[in-house]
Amino acid sequence: MAARWNSSASKSPATHATRGRTGSPAPPESCCLPPDSPCTTNAECGSGVCDPATQLCASCGAESAACSNDAECCTGACDQTAGRCVARGDGASCDQDDQCASGFCDRVQGFCTVCMSDGATCGELGECCNGFCDSGTQRCPGCIPELLAGCTQDSDCCNGRCDPGTTRCLQCRPRTSPCDVDADCCSNHCGYAGCLSADFATETGLPCSADAGCWNEACDLSRGVCEVRADGAPCYVDVQCASNHCGPYGTCEPLSCRADWDACAAPTGAMCRVGVFSFGVGFLERQQRPCRQAAPLLCTLIHMRSQGELMRGLWVLPVLLVLAGFGCDDGSKSEPVDTSVAEETAQDVAETSEEVAEDTVADEVAEEVVTCPDNTAPDALKRFCICRDTTSTVVAVGPTGGEYVGAYQDLPAGSVLFVNILPTHPFHLGALHVAFAGVGSGTAHLRLVKSFGGSYPDLSADGDVIRPLDVDVTGATSSRFFDVDLTDQDVSLLPGRPYALVYEMVANGAPLAIELAVEGDLSNSGMSLPGEPVPYGVSGPDGEAVNFRFFLTGEELCPWTDEERLFEPSGVQPFDELKSERAAFADLDGDGHDDLILNDGGAPHAFRGDGLGGFEAFDAFPAAERANMVVFGDLDNDGDIDGFASTYNEMDFDEDSKGVGGGDCDDSDATVHVGAVELPDNGRDDNCDGTADNNIGDRDEDLDGVTVAQGDCDDTKDTTYPGAPELQDKRDNDCDRWADEDFPNHILLNDGTGHFTRLESSGVETFDPTAAAALGDGNEDGVLDVYWGNWLYKYPNPQSVPDVYVTGRGDGTFVDATATSGVKLTSALATYGVLWADYDNNGHPDIWVGNYGYDENLLFKNLGNGTYTNQAPALGVNKDGIGAFGGNTFGGTFGDLDNDGDLDLFAANLAHPRYQPQSDRSTLLINQGAPNFNFVEATVELGFEYDEGDVNATFADFDNDMDLDLVVASLYGGHYSRLYRNDGDAGYTNVTYEAGVAIEDSVSPAWSDLDEDGDLDLVISDRSGALRVNVFTNRFGNQNHWLQLVLEGTTANHDAIGARVIVIAGGVTQIREVAGGGGHSNTQSSKVVHVGLAQLEAIDKVLVRWPGGATETITGLSPGHRFKVVQGSGVGTALP
Repeated sequence: MAARWNSSASKSPATHATRGRTGSPAPPESCCLPPDSPCTTNAECGSGVCDPATQLCASCGAESAACSNDAECCTGACDQTAGRCVARGDGASCDQDDQCASGFCDRVQGFCTVCMSDGATCGELGECCNGFCDSGTQRCPGCIPELLAGCTQDSDCCNGRCDPGTTRCLQCRPRTSPCDVDADCCSNHCGYAGCLSADFATETGLPCSADAGCWNEACDLSRGVCEVRADGAPCYVDVQCASNHCGPYGTCEPLSCRADWDACAAPTGAMCRVGVFSFGVGFLERQQRPCRQAAPLLCTLIHMRSQGELMRGLWVLPVLLVLAGFGCDDGSKSEPVDTSVAEETAQDVAETSEEVAEDTVADEVAEEVVTCPDNTAPDALKRFCICRDTTSTVVAVGPTGGEYVGAYQDLPAGSVLFVNILPTHPFHLGALHVAFAGVGSGTAHLRLVKSFGGSYPDLSADGDVIRPLDVDVTGATSSRFFDVDLTDQDVSLLPGRPYALVYEMVANGAPLAIELAVEGDLSNSGMSLPGEPVPYGVSGPDGEAVNFRFFLTGEELCPWTDEERLFEPSGVQPFDELKSERAAFADLDGDGHDDLILNDGGAPHAFRGDGLGGFEAFDAFPAAERANMVVFGDLDNDGDIDGFASTYNEMDFDEDSKGVGGGDCDDSDATVHVGAVELPDNGRDDNCDGTADNNIGDRDEDLDGVTVAQGDCDDTKDTTYPGAPELQDKRDNDCDRWADEDFPNHILLNDGTGHFTRLESSGVETFDPTAAAALGDGNEDGVLDVYWGNWLYKYPNPQSVPDVYVTGRGDGTFVDATATSGVKLTSALATYGVLWADYDNNGHPDIWVGNYGYDENLLFKNLGNGTYTNQAPALGVNKDGIGAFGGNTFGGTFGDLDNDGDLDLFAANLAHPRYQPQSDRSTLLINQGAPNFNFVEATVELGFEYDEGDVNATFADFDNDMDLDLVVASLYGGHYSRLYRNDGDAGYTNVTYEAGVAIEDSVSPAWSDLDEDGDLDLVISDRSGALRVNVFTNRFGNQNHWLQLVLEGTTANHDAIGARVIVIAGGVTQIREVAGGGGHSNTQSSKVVHVGLAQLEAIDKVLVRWPGGATETITGLSPGHRFKVVQGSGVGTALP
């Protein structure tokens, strides 16, 4: 049900008036207590009113007390004729109930009434004119809630479902919810795995966009049509399969089960997918419903939760779902049960199923409902094998089977040859296999080590995974593998984690054999030579991809299928062909659903979200718009989302000291710039005076229709002539002596429908290499400001372009405040990341700046008067403790990961310590709180792994368990995004494998509840994959409770960027801040505030500290809903 309701449906509006004032105390004949005196009864006070909240005499008079003006009366009304205080009649103005004779003040309308109108605040039964009060929002709903009587037509009910026979509003469930009959569903269609869409397809071949859109819940997302699936295709219910049998491992299989109610046997502790296996009698009740409908699965989860095993471990849920996929066998593996009892036990089984379902609701479930098999996996792999069959398969990890092509001869002693390996699934080591070419000393020193940053072997003693081996390789040939049994070392490798096989050469050591890589694969091998810190790659004689003949074999256990992961790839999307490295969320069109903004070809592209996880392209931006990123926020406070757009202009690409905007009309050619010698007869403008060859010549070599004499300033390019469109190509296309002059940073204003136009002369027009930007209200005037960070003039030269800070005027224009605010530096740094956050809890937004090139990071403390001072060194956030320099910091993220009331920081560093020893790695910095709010690094202690390519990170509570998890994006081939689950005091656990969100060469991760089901979904963009924008739908986070808030400022900026939400529930205090984009290249997650609540049924308190410092308590909130909160209202309004 959408909300919990109070009701008094039998009352009519006329009977509501009986709640009115039925005997206000008359003033006492004599009394002695003046105002503010302690009291217990009204009679003790001269005013006739003892305030029950303060137990002090009020300064105003009660009803019937003597008065001469309204101010003397607690009711706010004095009858001048009678000289007595009176209660106000219907229609009189009011702001509280006790001012009105009826006892009802409609605060929405602002007058006394006999009952509350729709949308008014209510708190008791019968206050609302329609007889219903929503206790969740404490508002009169204006419609009849589920299960209550009083409707005559569908429109009377809040959910649009009226049963005219009983006059009750039916309870209905949304799409994909469990159901038994059609009437359970708002669509009036119950499918095999839950409620279908209202317009579900009835036949194979009809269009669909999700499984719930098909009669059998089988949608071919690649073709967008309903299908019946062949053997081997993924499934979760029999009717999806042509064979009508979804097998035990979630794939369609030939039907081998017996008919309904025939005897069958299930694997120990398992359940049948489309029914309930009765352990008592050994029969399968075929209900044509998934197992989640049948209760034992849910019972098990609730039992685990009661033992504290699920609160921080929702990743076990897909394992249990797979358990539910086992079907009955054909009897060949066990003796069948006597079928003569089948009919006698049918009713017993059905009754047992109903009883279990009742126990589920009551949270009183016996543990033996589902008994998981013993987990016999090695200790390091047990978490992957909970409630799973631990039968193993022998597999190879590493390169195998390629054609032999030779070996590297005469490598010096001390050379290190290695193969990087990445186990696909949980792996228990069995043996090592290696082949050599030629004759050596007869001894090989072999190691299996952890990877160092995901790129190269960790050759330190801490890097060893097995005890190093010295293997006698006498008689080696390229075709002879030396097999080393390692079962005695009892070693497991984690799935998706990088390791390396290492051969450390001694003098006259035998060279490793080299084989061709599998066609289409890259080389996984490399070598390091003594005294050279940067390893070499390896290649074949003709440049082919090759690998050393070096691999492992062992047991692969408990492999997870794609269908079992915590997140599900979204399927076909309209942006699948885009090559976007950046992703941002914003509600561009104001429809309440997050839209997705991507970037391809230097231009932004918008995709409208439908609130169900789907998108459609729409033309939000001008056709000629160019921007490498757009940061979104309401810059003119008119109620819609605008954007700060940067174009990334390299200042001096050709290194002739004359950059774009500085007199260089061709920044791709160092011979062309102001002051250069004009060369005759070359058809080009060498000195940037706007003419080629001094306008001498009638030729038109580029055939663009304009001769040199007619003003063509570059007769070698047909895109250059007077009046030509200016392109962002570092050249003067329109012959006005300026290159790329149409592409400065700029402001895009929204017309209210999601369509943007450029605002000219906005005050942000600079030709900067802008790599990061974020919005915040730094001077707290209710208008958003912008800080943008600029990179190098020309990589890799160290000179940097200064950052810029501008303050908003409220109309989309800005004033440069870089110097006056105190953020201007003596020497500019190469900025790659920017964030706003209140790190010191003083209500003023501070600015964090992440810098590249070993420059130290900055943390500008807001002094509360519009000025800043850098506190990074004093707070310990400027660099790590290794060496004198900083790192290559890209993005970062602030969040209260330990729920102690202050913001912690994760800074993502692209680090190369193998040859740059002082290069900072990614750091997790824990805020120590008052009084100093300094930070202490705890990266390793809390379980984070160093990766060389980290560039962006974002905190979010993806499993709704009341603490913040973290996703990290990592550049380079062979490097993958990682998802860390917050396990409280136990630190963070890498659950990338279980989640299924490992994306190679990733750049931007962003969170949003795309399908609006109460858990956060994830988008990760990458640089080189076949699919550049990867959308992952959260499958299981909404098993826990949650709260979502959409904040709207009034005196604060309209988007409430910088507001802090404080949620207190179950003894835990969580804080969230509304962010205005940031990180590297703007990784902008949803502006909707999301808070997980685990299994809590109630919220103790919610506070919002608005930008500018005002804090108010918000009432009317309940778990499982999204609410809008307007500054100053003090209440949350439930959103659809």
